[in-house]
Amino acid sequence: MGVPLAAGSLVAAFNRPDEWYFQLKKPSWTPPAPVIGFAWSLLYPLMGAAAWLVWRNGGFEEQRSALTIFGVQLGFNLLWQVAFFGLRNPALAFLDISILVLLVGICVWAFGKSSAAAANAMKVYLLWVIFAAALNYKICALNP
Repeated sequence: MGVPLAAGSLVAAFNRPDEWYFQLKKPSWTPPAPVIGFAWSLLYPLMGAAAWLVWRNGGFEEQRSALTIFGVQLGFNLLWQVAFFGLRNPALAFLDISILVLLVGICVWAFGKSSAAAANAMKVYLLWVIFAAALNYKICALNP
């Protein structure tokens, strides 16, 4: 469960919101930065728990496809932080998060074949990623 949280925390430590982010035009429905950070601090362990539920149903050998999809989506999740905050490129970050939405949707489906609880946990994450994608899109539109 700790792998997603540790990976997310490590990447976030080097790609934090700074003056550039705070000066961007953002929609009125943008949550405060601490709320976003808190949400991720809950979602990363939730993702890890979901992966564990799938893994315990046969290990990596039986769950190779589902867990590989999970790993790939986690990679895209972490790359978003680099693209948005590290490279200061909301458009590249939007491309990344658009792919991430698809990957998380596939992950929900793959996890659902092994564990309904894991799929439901990933659905919570999927809803947040869709919200984050909408926010990312709006930031792109407001800051051409």
